[in-house]
Amino acid sequence: MSLTDLTATLGNFNIYAAIGRVEVAVEKFYRYDDTARTKTFCAEATATITSVYTYLKDNYSFNDKNDGNSQYLGHWNKNDMILSYSAVVSDLVDGKKIHTNMGSTPITETKINWDYLPGGQIDKPVDKRTGIVRKFMEKDVYWPVYNSSYSEWREKHGRGGDFMIYSRPEIHKLKKPIIIKLDTLCKPSEPM
Repeated sequence: MSLTDLTATLGNFNIYAAIGRVEVAVEKFYRYDDTARTKTFCAEATATITSVYTYLKDNYSFNDKNDGNSQYLGHWNKNDMILSYSAVVSDLVDGKKIHTNMGSTPITETKINWDYLPGGQIDKPVDKRTGIVRKFMEKDVYWPVYNSSYSEWREKHGRGGDFMIYSRPEIHKLKKPIIIKLDTLCKPSEPM
């Protein structure tokens, strides 16, 4: 899967399923007890699930592990966001920021040419101005943001928080319905 704003955003997420459509059939009957001369009204129900809803759920906690590294969230400005591919590669390789221990295992040191993945600049702002003579504009500068950056901002301003997002539910018809036999329910016995 290629890196996009969606894959960077979702990263790890959960897929859930919920009952979409269900048909309930009820069979009603009396149970007779000739010895006690009572009758009991009962109902047996069967639920047939014919479709399910599926949806994605993801939480944004902005919490880091206590190993001194903070998860990279991209380079941001007021208008847009860009990603450093080298930081994302680092997260995939060893889960650390690129300037810490990227490629420190024997496999990554021998199999990947790290010279093509510069990492020292990940903590620096990025200026996307095109051309030498273009005027400096705030919209061209992107600042690195980490979980710790957001946590510091939240602490300083007393705003913000963790949150959950949900996708729009999609309904799916089941090829083979799920049939569930429910318990028999009976009213108290009454004389015949």
